[in-house]
Formats: sequence, C-alpha cells, structure tokens
Amino acid sequence: MNIFGVLNYENFINLSAESQQKLCNLLPPTAFCTYQRTVDPTHPCLRRNSRSSGAGSMDVDTIPGPSSESSLNDLPERSPATLDPSIFTSSFFQSAALTFQDQLFSSWFSQKAKETQEKYERGVRDGTMHAEWKDEVWERENDVSSLTRNTHGTDLAGLAKRSLIKEGDMMVYKRTFSSCNVTVEKDLLVHFVNPQSHSLTLLLPPNVDRNLPPQLLVICPPEPKPPTLNTDGILSSVELEHEILETDGRVSRAERYTEINDMIKSRRTPLTSMLTHDPFDTAALATSAKAAKSLSVWRWREEMKAEIELQMIQERGGRELLGTIYHLRNS
Repeated sequence: MNIFGVLNYENFINLSAESQQKLCNLLPPTAFCTYQRTVDPTHPCLRRNSRSSGAGSMDVDTIPGPSSESSLNDLPERSPATLDPSIFTSSFFQSAALTFQDQLFSSWFSQKAKETQEKYERGVRDGTMHAEWKDEVWERENDVSSLTRNTHGTDLAGLAKRSLIKEGDMMVYKRTFSSCNVTVEKDLLVHFVNPQSHSLTLLLPPNVDRNLPPQLLVICPPEPKPPTLNTDGILSSVELEHEILETDGRVSRAERYTEINDMIKSRRTPLTSMLTHDPFDTAALATSAKAAKSLSVWRWREEMKAEIELQMIQERGGRELLGTIYHLRNS
C-alpha cells in the first residue's frame, strides 16, 4: 500500500487530542511553526574579537550573543496547534516513512530481529563477532580447489565464461602421436559448468573407448554409472589433455614429448647451450609441440532439444558442430 495514504495531515487532525499530542512529542523541533534558528554560544561568530577591547574597535568587531529566550536549551512549544502541516510532505519525512515501511515489511521490528541485533552488538563489543574478511568472501564465491591446482592457464574456462562452451555440449578431442603411430580421439560431455570459476565437469568414456553411452547423450541425461568416468575442475586444454591421455593409456608420458626432444636435437646445439642463450625459444618449441591437437564443440539446435527419440539414435545425440579449435605446431 501507499504509506502516505496513512501518514498525512488529514488523518492526523482526525485523531483525538491526546493522540495528536503523543505524536507531536515524537517530532523534531523543526516540525513546528514556533521553531527559530539559533546559533550555539560556542560558535566562533559569537566570540568577541580579541581586538574589540582596544580603543579603535569597530561595531563589527563585536557580535552580540543570543538571548536566553532563543537558547538551544529552550525547546519550542510542541502542540498540534503549532504543528507545521508541510512536515508531512517534506522529503525528509517521506524518506523516513518509506524506510519505516521497508523495515516493517522485512520484520525488522520483530522480536527475533531485535534479538539478532542485540547479539550482534554484544559480539562487536566483546570482540567475538566481525564482518567477513574479503578474502573469506572471495574463497566462498570461487572454486578455490580448481584454481589453486591450475598452472596451465584457463583457456577452456574463458570459453565457458563467454558461453562458447555450455552445459550439455559435447567436446571432441583428437591428437595423433607420430612417434608411436597412435591417434587418440574421445567424445566428452560437458556435465556441469561452475558459475563462479567456469571450470568444467566432464564425462568421458573409459580406456580406449571413443563414444559415450547413448543414454547420456540426450537432454537431461541420468546420472552416469561405471564404467563412465567423471573429471571435474578442468580449466585449461592442457589439463583436459592430461586427463584424456591418462585414461586412454596407450601413449606413455615419455612418448608424449618425443617430438620435443627431436626438435631440440634438430637444432644441432647442446641443450645446455640452448637453455643458457635462448631459454624462451626452447620453451616455446616445447609448448607448441605439446599442444598439437584439435578440440571441437558440438551443440543442439533449439528445435532438436525436444526430439529425444532422435537424440538416442543419432551420432553425438543429434548435436551439430559449433566450431573447432586447432592447436598447431610451429614450423
């Protein structure tokens, strides 16, 4: 309701004289016509100038102080007869009325709220309660576990933040290892995207399997069951590749980086010399060789989301290719 339909001058004058007087006692002195502005006796403008006692003092050097009748200690008469009706349309009164209505609606005046307020005030006084540290708030609002273990960037989290990767999407990983003539390819389902850190929780097939079970490829799939695997907290493509290759098991860690050793040897320069004179170029070669892979994202069209029967029989649940990211070696 409109609070000013209750708190107005028309309703005030319809109250009994006793009720009017009680309300007048709650109003400040400025709400009455008898109020006169006064200046505190300690104000500098009321002090005598130190030169006023001299022979050549002028009238402006001395400012008379307030009379006892206009002293701040003498409050004006507070009665319905001297009440200024414009107080009810004052911006200060209306702002206070709206605040009162908000607090009334939120049960701020209830017994429970008063007890909570008293408990907080006691805690502040005895030092047992304080506002949350901003570090604590940040840790609560962010996925700290995944952020602290990540040392490879957040390229996938950045794509999820821009909605280029969403829950329900499928990601297809593919990489060929020429050293052992093995191509690793896996379908991964984006099961969950953390709203704070944008880290990914993915479902992936076990061992060397490429495809997920058809029942997981439909919209609103059931909870995954073994042997389907679950990996969470993925922020970067490097973390994702590590999880996939560890699951696949055909390419050992030594074989994954054979290309790096071959390129370092092709420089015909001792490794110690390269690390001494050009460590950044060596790191760039190792990184680009390590990241030679492709990662594509597949997503449903809007009209396909309702066709559950088609999702069960079509490849990747009827999703269509949205885009592919290629990580290429430097030549």
